[in-house]
Amino acid sequence: ALEQARQAAAQEQAQQQFTRFMAGSGYSPSSVKMFHD
Repeated sequence: ALEQARQAAAQEQAQQQFTRFMAGSGYSPSSVKMFHD
């Protein structure tokens, strides 16, 4: 159960970072490609 909670927290944090990244850079396919690589 602890591991599951840790995974959920990490996933939430990653989603927040991703949202912040998208908001900061503006959406464009090239920046998304760079972000994933």
